[in-house]
Amino acid sequence: MRPPGLCRARRGRCRRPRGARPAVGTEEAPGLPASQRHARRVPASPRPAPRLPASLRPSCPPQRAVGHGRRVDRHRVPRPPAGAEPPGGGAPTAGVQRTALDGSLYGTMRGRSAGSARRTRPPGPVVRPARWAALLTTERPAMPLSLTVADEVRALAPGFLYVAVEARGLDGTLGGGDATAALLDDAARRLADRLGGRPPHEDPHMAAWRRAYSAFGAKPSRTRNSAEALARRALADGGLPRINPLVDLYNAVSVAHLVPLGGEDADRIEGGMRLVRARGDEPFATTAEGRPVEERPEPGEVVWCDDRGVTCRRWNWRQGVRTRLTAESGNALFLLEGMSPADGALQAAAEELAGHLERLSPGARITLAGPAF
Repeated sequence: MRPPGLCRARRGRCRRPRGARPAVGTEEAPGLPASQRHARRVPASPRPAPRLPASLRPSCPPQRAVGHGRRVDRHRVPRPPAGAEPPGGGAPTAGVQRTALDGSLYGTMRGRSAGSARRTRPPGPVVRPARWAALLTTERPAMPLSLTVADEVRALAPGFLYVAVEARGLDGTLGGGDATAALLDDAARRLADRLGGRPPHEDPHMAAWRRAYSAFGAKPSRTRNSAEALARRALADGGLPRINPLVDLYNAVSVAHLVPLGGEDADRIEGGMRLVRARGDEPFATTAEGRPVEERPEPGEVVWCDDRGVTCRRWNWRQGVRTRLTAESGNALFLLEGMSPADGALQAAAEELAGHLERLSPGARITLAGPAF
């Protein structure tokens, strides 16, 4: 039981009799004993804060926030106008979109106390210090292209290996064609010494490639891998063709080491590169009698492709025109392919190719990746 005379709402916290109310608007509620004064209903008036002189008051309008029964005027920090110099100096960075880098900076407190204020973004452009703008606008290195080999291709040729050489910031002319022409002549001499009078298809590595071509239905004598086709031309009277410096360079390395090697313009590749068995409806851009045509690979044929279509048919037999390298190419992807146990030859060829690129195109960024590295 509650003792008589206690306030039901306060449950013993107020000792004033029922019906007795303090005078409204008074501080001490005169006429009541001190034990019956309601401390919560009639609090002591807060001491007014000193008022700043007019010369020291901020020029921006006050922001009103209501909390805990009091009116509080907080003045915002004025946001710098668009185009103004940011804190710390540097060029103006107005208009840069907010990211997770700065979190909830440049927020204001609305409708809450200082301890539980929710930060919100003010309207208009965000102005950041120059060091943030430099971090956000600095050019970052491009991510390496992804290369995948389908399980059905690995089941077809378990000994398949590849090495990728990615070159960024190339000079597509390689300083002219004289250096690459000399490399082509030297590659033909190295190939002749390696074969010792034998035809190219009798080399153990070329024989392994012929078995792989036969496994997916191709005829190796009609559609040869790129290394065997180049080797036959290098040993013929006409010699190796001259196309452009980048193509001549990787053809020379391919012939010298007798490994299939192709080059793609990295800026023209859409998505990642995949070695798969074709469905038969993928587009392949090529030329016929000097005119552009579009072909379709045979179902089950091993092809390199990207998100747009086939880039090379029958493993490395015929390259498409869409991603081929030209003298204007600045970023390139070179693919060296082999059949086990040719991993040592792949590594040696990749290192030689990277060395020529660094020598003929100073400043290029070269990256090597693959099973041999």
